[in-house]
Amino acid sequence: MFPLTVSEDAVWSRPGILQGALMALESINQDFKILSNYSLELIIEDTQCKTALILNAFIEFMSHSHNKSIVGILGPACSVQTEIIAEVAPMYNTIIMGYSVEGVALADRDKYPLFFRTSPSYAEFKYAYATIFEFFEWKQYASLTDTNYVSQIVTATHEHLEKQGINLVYARQITNQDTVDIETYIRSLKDSSAKIIIATLFEGLARAVVCEAYKQGLTPQNGYVWFLPSWLADGWWHVDHADEHDHSIDGMLNVPCSSADMKEFVSGGYFSLSNAFYGDDWSTILSGGTVSQWRQEYEDRVKKEGHTPTGYASFAHDAIWAYALALDKLFKSYPAGLDTIRTNHTTQ
Repeated sequence: MFPLTVSEDAVWSRPGILQGALMALESINQDFKILSNYSLELIIEDTQCKTALILNAFIEFMSHSHNKSIVGILGPACSVQTEIIAEVAPMYNTIIMGYSVEGVALADRDKYPLFFRTSPSYAEFKYAYATIFEFFEWKQYASLTDTNYVSQIVTATHEHLEKQGINLVYARQITNQDTVDIETYIRSLKDSSAKIIIATLFEGLARAVVCEAYKQGLTPQNGYVWFLPSWLADGWWHVDHADEHDHSIDGMLNVPCSSADMKEFVSGGYFSLSNAFYGDDWSTILSGGTVSQWRQEYEDRVKKEGHTPTGYASFAHDAIWAYALALDKLFKSYPAGLDTIRTNHTTQ
């Protein structure tokens, strides 16, 4: 399950992730030392981090409509939807492997015993926030959170910062709909006197919030410090580019700013916290070659497709290899493993 479609309707879009998985698949199927009598195939579903599309894809996988031996599921890309299918996965003895999900709740092995991931949890970011706040001697902040983002991560960050004596003076969850009154939220944020804002927002909502912040003067140039997600695409603030996408079923969020206005805001600078997506450039990888060589080939392929490279592709690549190594070990110790791939004995 991949977030392939680039549109305002998609919760999150990163078509460049898929190529990382495909590169791993090529290497594995060409390597006679692993899964020598088998061919690994990737059934691609464009789910866009939308609950309805993800549930539909999951049902299709479980109903054998693809006429394939499903050994596990790769994705989906967002934590909220992953929690839904990861909770029911044990009923089907099906492993779920995440490549871009950072939700804190997914670490619960009792609730999600068949969920695994190659991407680190964002829960670790709370320590980075605390260190940054301590360094700059910041004692209070505000929080704006997209409702499509996992609330446990935000709560864990708030609780940790509170223990460090850092106060949350304004918090608001925002829905990605036209009816939302972003102007009122930003005005309330301004009245709160908070100068540090942790804004965990997907792209459509990020544009709308930043535009309103610009209009009301909550800009970096005026002394406001913004934390925005690292997953925002290059040029996410470009309103003219966003207008080229199809409108969502609810209508696109109103962004009454020009790209020049948005550029002025972001030119003042903002913070983003990010995972380390790659190892050292000269480290060797399972498929041969170095990390640096893999990155170069990946970037060349993705750009040729007209997409933007993304670090999450490395996690998707590693997730495919994790499946392959596990299957290779299973089939070598139990040659009939494919016939019982989704039974209690084999899954465990």
